[in-house]
Amino acid sequence: MTGEKPGTVGPDGYSLDIAHTTEPGYAQRQDDLIFDYQTNVALYPQFQDYVRQYQPENLAAWGKNDPSFIYPGAPRS
Repeated sequence: MTGEKPGTVGPDGYSLDIAHTTEPGYAQRQDDLIFDYQTNVALYPQFQDYVRQYQPENLAAWGKNDPSFIYPGAPRS
């Protein structure tokens, strides 16, 4: 199960998201974002190297059942 409990999220965010779906070019922008995610995944080793080298302060919460950030991207390489 994912998502929030019904009635716990205000309508502002999702109403605005829905309104944007009627804008010209919306579908193409979404396609571009989804297609470009593969670039992000390919760069994971570089991101991990940067964090190892510079050790910037950060908080990264990542669960093995996260539907958006898949588990293979989380382990140290």
